[in-house]
Amino acid sequence: MRPDLLTPLFHSVEGLKGIGPQLAKPLGKLALTRLRDLAYHLPDRFVHRRAVARLDDASVGEQIVVPLSAREYRNPTGRGPFRVMAEDAAGDYVALTWFGRNAGWAKKSLPLGERRWVAGRLDQFGQQRQIVHPDHIGAEAGALGSLCEPVYALSEGLTQPRLQALVHQALAAAPELPEWIEPGLLDRMQWPAWRDALALAHRGEHPSARDRLAYDELLANQLALMLVRRSNRSRAGIPGRRRLGQDGGRARGDADRCRGRRTGRAARPDRNPRPPALRHLAADGRALGRQHRVADRAR
Repeated sequence: MRPDLLTPLFHSVEGLKGIGPQLAKPLGKLALTRLRDLAYHLPDRFVHRRAVARLDDASVGEQIVVPLSAREYRNPTGRGPFRVMAEDAAGDYVALTWFGRNAGWAKKSLPLGERRWVAGRLDQFGQQRQIVHPDHIGAEAGALGSLCEPVYALSEGLTQPRLQALVHQALAAAPELPEWIEPGLLDRMQWPAWRDALALAHRGEHPSARDRLAYDELLANQLALMLVRRSNRSRAGIPGRRRLGQDGGRARGDADRCRGRRTGRAARPDRNPRPPALRHLAADGRALGRQHRVADRAR
């Protein structure tokens, strides 16, 4: 039976805040149906951002967090993108660009004349610097979270912020488990505790945390295999032994075959003293002689 201490990990994700029928479907496509699935849905990679005070402090192609003030909204002509012209502390401009119908959300997130912290990749289009679809916009730098952001595998209907929030809830519900790794090995490898390792694996690139989780999986598989072998040994026996007294000869023959004894025709004494290989050669010689005699008669 499963220990009660592990029960929270097997609760359904539908009990988490913010999950409804529409969100449960894409989670199901990723096989994320229980809290343990979310906790072990580790990031594929991490985006490392650097906080800068001015645009000139960053390079094109770099992931940055920079304070900006919106100065102008530029509505698209035709099917072009919506742009917000924003200014940094030094007076340099950057175009915050959105494709699609995102003008209303962009105007709400970036009121004219108010400073906002913007996180995204700094690119250049012609002579104009731009950030296409900023990842985060916050009134304070702390609202953007860590400068190292995990990137998870997604399915249609899921976004990175939504999945990050669900993973955070699953990690908060994870219980403190007693240590099962031998203390000497744990100290030698300098591995964190299980719950700490799981949290660190979602926060950044921590090789020791990943190694700890990989060792846990290997140890669990080996213990499960050991239990299966022990169960098989406890039920081991000779097939047919229980039927010896019920159905006479057939059951006895089955038991004899299981013990390696020859039965039926195979149990008769061998009257030919020659080895089997010599018998096959003699048979081939007799067959070849018959073929020659048939050929001679045909002539």
